[in-house]
Amino acid sequence: MKKEGFFCASKHHKTEKFLEVAILVVLFDKENYGYGISETLKEMGYEEESFNTSTLYRSLRRMEQQGLVTSDWRESHQGPRKRVYSIAEAGRVELENWIQVLKRRRNMIDGVIHRFDGLARSMKEGE
Repeated sequence: MKKEGFFCASKHHKTEKFLEVAILVVLFDKENYGYGISETLKEMGYEEESFNTSTLYRSLRRMEQQGLVTSDWRESHQGPRKRVYSIAEAGRVELENWIQVLKRRRNMIDGVIHRFDGLARSMKEGE
């Protein structure tokens, strides 16, 4: 049975929904085109292995169908026209909701890490 949302599987993490949240953050700052979004995600710490061009554009299409982002074609000073993406009002609401969820999850994650670090330290001291 496939679960929606976040889950870990071995060393690979299913973070497609988290990628969408990160895209909304990028577009919350300013409208952007695919390559620009990709570069900003890398600046935010995304590794190229965690997403690729097709994943990015698939996410943008899905988000546009959901009304979270809008896009339009713009003339480019260099090369062909480019599709520029903007966050929609529904995307702003979704982003605010997700940020609250992520803050709560961060607190839980910090608690788990803190607990583990304490236990690991105790075990090493007891050796």
